[in-house]
Amino acid sequence: MRGLAALFDNHHWQPQLVERLATGESQPALTSSPQTVPIAFAPYVLEQYAEVPGILIRQSPSINVLIDDFYARSEWRDAMEGVRNPVRKVLQAQRDRCKRKADLLQQELESLREAEQYRLQAELLLTYQQQISQGQTTVTLQNFFEGDSELDAPAITFSIDPRFDAVGNANRLFNKYHKLRRAAALLPAQIEQNATELATIEQLLADLMLADTPAEVALVKAEVQSAGYMRGSGALSSKEKKLQKTPKKGKSGKPLKGKPVPPGGGVPLHLRSRDGFTILVGKNSRQNEEVTFHQATANDIWLHARGVPGAHVIIKAAGRDIPASTIEQAAGIAAYYSQSRGSTTTPVDYTLQRHVRHMKGGGPGMVIYERERTVNVAPENPQP
Repeated sequence: MRGLAALFDNHHWQPQLVERLATGESQPALTSSPQTVPIAFAPYVLEQYAEVPGILIRQSPSINVLIDDFYARSEWRDAMEGVRNPVRKVLQAQRDRCKRKADLLQQELESLREAEQYRLQAELLLTYQQQISQGQTTVTLQNFFEGDSELDAPAITFSIDPRFDAVGNANRLFNKYHKLRRAAALLPAQIEQNATELATIEQLLADLMLADTPAEVALVKAEVQSAGYMRGSGALSSKEKKLQKTPKKGKSGKPLKGKPVPPGGGVPLHLRSRDGFTILVGKNSRQNEEVTFHQATANDIWLHARGVPGAHVIIKAAGRDIPASTIEQAAGIAAYYSQSRGSTTTPVDYTLQRHVRHMKGGGPGMVIYERERTVNVAPENPQP
């Protein structure tokens, strides 16, 4: 009792909640501060956490309020993780598969370098066929394709099949050469397709991380099912497919006016900047598709965290010049709704919407862009 009294007398009696900055796929989404995870609480000052990096200490007016907050957030976090985990495991398994496939394709690409060697050996066998007898297992021949004359041409030694004569071995080597050449024509497309699928999976993992409610997790799950990674019907209904189509345009080329209809991925965030500009935020792939290609116009500014999956953010220009302060605020929002949410600073690219286009072969919200500028900002939660 004397110890507690001493704490009170020394003004150390202050209920405190200790929170850790959350990063990565395990980051909780719906808390009073979605960027943090509660890890400890006490009715007095927790001095041992004061200088720990990545730790926030929040004071509470009452120990009862603090306890309620701590356990409510912990229970919600555990419940949300229970909803996310099955989907996350499927996506992580698919991501690992794509990475293994990428390694195999790269190995095949490297093996194609042997193709020219097979062709060279075949041509040398035909050139020196009179000097080669059936039954030989190796030959050493002058490579007359190199050097100024046959006298200074380097010699190369390689194995041949003793069952065949020089012409037979040459034909076998030519067959290997042409087989590798055919594979070489197919590999680039396979590598690109696998890279696109991997990018789609990474985006779905980011969508899952950014899902704040079970309903939003369900939207991501439906997208995963639609991609064929999970059992279940994730396909859009005929009405939803109709809503996904680009709105009809008038004579001026601009979309006809009308209330935007939410896509199959739910309703994007509609925010107001401190300068009075409308900011749209897509929190999953279909919402990204919606805000970028259905709700944005050519002169609106499009933003995205650089090099990581995340939200498409749109600043509606509405015929006005957009100030740097609004761009910086929107960039902070883009950083927050990205895989870099837990970073201190994040590079965010921005460009006009007219410079954003669909990625070839990519799914909803998969884009490429050009003429971008980059701003480094701290992630900013627009709904603290």
